[in-house]
Amino acid sequence: MYIEPIGLFNTPESWEDVMTWINSHNPEDRAHLVTAAGMAWNLACSISNTKPPTMTLGDVIKKEKEAGRR
Repeated sequence: MYIEPIGLFNTPESWEDVMTWINSHNPEDRAHLVTAAGMAWNLACSISNTKPPTMTLGDVIKKEKEAGRR
């Protein structure tokens, strides 16, 4: 599935970039901005996650520990 970005808005490189942008706003606005960003993230997840994951992050970490990589 391809989700087309909205050209009107910047595409951040990371969640840290999103939080830096949010923190550049007035403190009284930040909670609303974090909420909107989180809702947008969850929407993107629900659109793109059409199948359940075959492996969770916990599974990956466990596998890496077993292989001696963590």
